[in-house]
Amino acid sequence: GRFIMTGSSDLLRLSRTPDSLAGRAVTIDLHGLSQGELAEHPDDFAAWVGRDWGTERTKVRSSWSRTDYAHMLTRGGYPEVRDLSDRLRAVWFDSYLDRLLTRDVYDVSRGLSSDRLSAVLRLVAANQGGELVPTRLADALSIPKSTISTYLSALSTLYLTNDLPPWGANLTKREIGRHKVAVADSGLATRIARLHTTALEALTAATAFGAQLEAFVAGELAKQRGWSAEEYDLYHFRDRNGLEVDLVIEYGDGRVFLIEVKASSTYRSDHIRGIRQLAERLGDRFIGGAVLGLSTESRQLAQGIWGLPISALWENS
Repeated sequence: GRFIMTGSSDLLRLSRTPDSLAGRAVTIDLHGLSQGELAEHPDDFAAWVGRDWGTERTKVRSSWSRTDYAHMLTRGGYPEVRDLSDRLRAVWFDSYLDRLLTRDVYDVSRGLSSDRLSAVLRLVAANQGGELVPTRLADALSIPKSTISTYLSALSTLYLTNDLPPWGANLTKREIGRHKVAVADSGLATRIARLHTTALEALTAATAFGAQLEAFVAGELAKQRGWSAEEYDLYHFRDRNGLEVDLVIEYGDGRVFLIEVKASSTYRSDHIRGIRQLAERLGDRFIGGAVLGLSTESRQLAQGIWGLPISALWENS
């Protein structure tokens, strides 16, 4: 085939693009390198759990430590920074953002303020992977709520953010339809939030570390979707009664796998509460669930639900 790399913006979402190329081109999003690509190891988590869940292959071990995960988050997946020192990587991230937000943004829209766009991105990074509430963003920045969607769309067009939609499976009428938004690259996210490796490691028991890990896991699964042997979509779930699941993998045939992400090296019963409650509603569609955390080995937590090291995302396929 013929591949054309269109640069740092989504070509088909730019106002000056004259043709949709419908029927003549296929669009493939080029993400940063996945952990499997960095390790030169095949990574297809959705296919693995869809095929081997509950078998002996579910029993895995990992050599990854908390320090390793902290370094992983701050390094990110841009090819250019993989061999740079911490100091040079920070300089590269700052320069990259400056070019995008002061130059490339005009390809997206000439009516946007680069300062406001930068401010919106900082707030997204501060709430990495959290549910998006436009009113709060508008209030924090003292700008009209009506313009927030324009700035968020621009960040997405520049491939700076990822969007995780809510799962609406009609299981309850009290679902909440807010999207989760995250800075697409974990290294860029931690740089914007000024979370250095040592500082991030010290936050392993805090919400900030867990939020970074949750967004990272969602990002890895989004990358793997491009080459997975399974067709699947990614969502999150929360209803007004407090039932919450971090990630929902819905396969093309309707099967569902549920994931919780925890910044903890131990597994607790409350970690699987959301998975168990949602699994009851799913019935036969539920094929399994996992708590991904900082433990070095897997453990069965309930029928069909296991605790796994986060590294199982790319070390098993």
